[in-house]
Amino acid sequence: MKLFLRLMNRLKRSITALFTWVATAIFGAQCVVMLLQIFMRRIINRPFVWAEDLVVLLFVWLTYLGAAILYSKGKLITVDLFVMALPKKVRAVTAVLVDAFVAVFSIYVFIQVLQFFSRQVQLGHKLGGALGLPSWTMTAALIASIASMGISSFVSILNRIFDPHPTR
Repeated sequence: MKLFLRLMNRLKRSITALFTWVATAIFGAQCVVMLLQIFMRRIINRPFVWAEDLVVLLFVWLTYLGAAILYSKGKLITVDLFVMALPKKVRAVTAVLVDAFVAVFSIYVFIQVLQFFSRQVQLGHKLGGALGLPSWTMTAALIASIASMGISSFVSILNRIFDPHPTR
């Protein structure tokens, strides 16, 4: 079980590291496109028609990846006033129950979003605007984020049950 737990923790860390790298690249690309658009609009007086569409798409990806990263690291904002008032053992059980809820909810949402994604692909819907990208390009961000959150919840449950006092 320890080997499986180590592998799952490594998977979680790898996904988080990948998402962090991609989110950093997306943020950089967003900054470059926005600065280029400002230059083209204000100095050259010939703005790019596609810049705002690309920045919005990148922002959606950045938001979903950021949420997955923060959830994986346990840094997502929570309201835990009630939970912190509970005894330590009850808090531990509550944490497992919350992780289980998030894992089950993630599976449900993942299935629903996959079905929506496949309909978007089949129908060939396009986003409005100059880029004319398929609408599934935004939905794919949600798929990645929900999958990551589900994996993080599952790994968290395993850690809380089988390794309640980690040494790492």
